[in-house]
Amino acid sequence: MATVHLPIRQLVEFLLRTGSIDSRFTGFDRALEGAHIHRKLQKAAGDGYQAEVFLSVERQAEGITFTLEGRADGIFTDETGTVVIDEIKTTTVPPEEITEDMNPCHWAQGMVYGAIYAAQQSLPELNVRLTYYQIDTDQIIRFIRRFTQQKLDEFLDKLLCQYAPWAQRRIEWDVKRTQSLSALQFPFAQYRPGQRAMAGEIYRACRAGKTADCKGGTRLFCQAPTGIGKTMSALFPALKAMGEGNGEKLFYLTARNTTQTAAEDALNRLHTAQPKLALRSVTLTAKEKVCLHPDAEGHPACLPELCPYANGYYDRIKDALTALLDGTGSFDRAALAGAAKRFSVCPFELGLDLSEWCDVVIGDYNYLFDPVVHLKRFFDSSGDWLFLVDEAHNLPDRARAMYSARFCKSSLTEAKRALGKGKSALKTALTKADKALLEARKACIQLAPRHSSQTDAADPAQTSLLPENTVPALELPEPLYAQDSTVFCRSRPLPCSVRCGPYRHLCRTGWKRTRMPKHMHSCWSFILLYRTSPVPPNDTTATLSLSLPRAAESLNCSCCVWTRHLLWMPALPQGAAQRCSVQHWLRPRSTQCSGCSDARAVALDSPFPA
Repeated sequence: MATVHLPIRQLVEFLLRTGSIDSRFTGFDRALEGAHIHRKLQKAAGDGYQAEVFLSVERQAEGITFTLEGRADGIFTDETGTVVIDEIKTTTVPPEEITEDMNPCHWAQGMVYGAIYAAQQSLPELNVRLTYYQIDTDQIIRFIRRFTQQKLDEFLDKLLCQYAPWAQRRIEWDVKRTQSLSALQFPFAQYRPGQRAMAGEIYRACRAGKTADCKGGTRLFCQAPTGIGKTMSALFPALKAMGEGNGEKLFYLTARNTTQTAAEDALNRLHTAQPKLALRSVTLTAKEKVCLHPDAEGHPACLPELCPYANGYYDRIKDALTALLDGTGSFDRAALAGAAKRFSVCPFELGLDLSEWCDVVIGDYNYLFDPVVHLKRFFDSSGDWLFLVDEAHNLPDRARAMYSARFCKSSLTEAKRALGKGKSALKTALTKADKALLEARKACIQLAPRHSSQTDAADPAQTSLLPENTVPALELPEPLYAQDSTVFCRSRPLPCSVRCGPYRHLCRTGWKRTRMPKHMHSCWSFILLYRTSPVPPNDTTATLSLSLPRAAESLNCSCCVWTRHLLWMPALPQGAAQRCSVQHWLRPRSTQCSGCSDARAVALDSPFPA
C-alpha cells in the first residue's frame, strides 16, 4: 500500500481554504507577531498546559496510507476533567466581527488534532477550543465545542477521502519520475576534465544521506573553476540519486538570476536529451518582480479589492493546479506569468503552490537561509531534501544582510505626514517612537562621537566606552568597542522592545490594513527587527552595531560576525532531514570557518591549460 506524508495544516488548508489573498492578514510580520502571541498565551496558561504538542498517526483511506503530522498549540484538562485541544489564532478582524464560524479551517485543524489525540489516549470525547487574539485590542475571544471520538474520526476520514485523488496523483507521478530518473543519461558525449570527479563526489554525498549514521545529512564543499560545467555536474548526479530513492525534492539555491537561468538551461538540456523525462521544476521569483497588478508606486497590491489575481485566488487555485499538473512542466518566470493570466491567479502564490508538486525548486538563498521568508511549508515540518547551493562564497555577506537592517528617522516623519491632519493613537505612537529614536541617537553619539579629519592620532576610531560621568538617556546593551559614530553591542537593543512602548503599540495598531507608502513598511521592518531579532542574545559569536552615518539621520542594526552559526544550521526546523548539502565555492574555504567541521571539501583543477 502506498504511503503519503501529509502535514495536518496542509491537508486542512488545501481542502477547505477559500476566498482571496489579503496581505493585511498574511506575511512575515503577522507570522512573527503571531508566534510571539502564541508563546505569550501558552506561558500564561499555567503548568498544566502542554504547549506545541507533536502529534503523528497513520490512517488509511481509499487504499492509501497517510502519515499525518502536526503540532497542537496546546492540550490541557479543564476543571471538569475534560481534555481540551486549544487552537490559537491571531487576527486583526474587529472583535465584533469575530464569530464562531468565521473560518472553518480553524475548527478543522483542531478537530484533526483532536481525532489523533482521542484515539491515542482512548478518550470517548473531548473539547476543541478556538482562541482568537485580537492584536489591535489585546482582546481574547474563545469558542468551545465538544466532540465524540466517533465524530472526530468520521471528520478525519472524510477529509482523507477528499484528498485521496490528489494523493493518488502524487503517488503515480513519483513512480513515473523515479523510473524516468533511473534511466537518466549524461546529456553530453563525454565529461570535461574534472567534471566526472565532481559529479561522483556529489552523487556519493547524496547517497550517503541514506545511511543510518548520516541521518542529519551530509555536506560537501566543492571548489570548481569557471568552465568545468558546475551546474550540470551538480544537477545530474543529484537527480540520479533521487531516482534511486535518495531525497524527495531538490532545491537549487542561487544568489543571482543569471545562475537561476543556468539551472533552468541545464534542466532543459536534460529534457531535450531525454524527451520522456518525467521531471517538474519551478523557479521562485520575488513577488515584486512577478506581480501582474502593482499599485501606483509599482509595489504588489495584494488586496482583493485592488488586485483581480488576489481576489478569489483560493477558489480557483485547485483548477489551475489540476490543469498544470497533467504532464511534465518547467515553470520558469515566463511560464508562471502565462499560467497566472490564464487562470487569473497570483503568479507568486501560484509558484509557491506548484513547488509542493514539483521535483526541483530553483530560487534565491533566502528561501532556505532567511528566518523571515524561508519556505515554511517545507522547512517547518519533516522532509527528505537535497540542497545544491551555487556560488556559496556569497553566503556570508548575504547571511549578515539577513540579520541586519537600516532605519531612517525620515521614515517616521513621512509616516506621520501620510496620516494627515488630526489626532490618532497611531500618530501619537509615531511621535513617541520618534523621541525614542532621538534618545538612541544621543546615546550612540555619547558612546562614539563623530570625529573630524583632524583628530588626535591616538586611534580616535576606537574610543573607550561609557565614560564614568556619562549616563545616556536610553540604555544600550553591553557594548564591545565603539568606533567613529558606531557602537557595537553584545546583544540586540532590548530597550527598543521592552522599555519603549511605541514599538509594541505600532505592532498592534492597524495601519497595515490601509494602503500606506513604502516608508511605513520601513517602520514596520525596524520594529520587527528589534522585537524579534533572530540573533541569540547571549551568543558571543554574534555582534550587533548601532551606527549613525554622516550622510543621514539613521540607525543601523548590523550583524557583524562572519556568520558561521548562520551559514549552515545543524538541522532544519522540527527535524527536517538534509540528505545532502552541496556548496560551490569559487575559492577554497575552511570547513571549520563555515561551522561544518564534518563536511567534506574537494578542489578541482581547471579543465583548461594554464
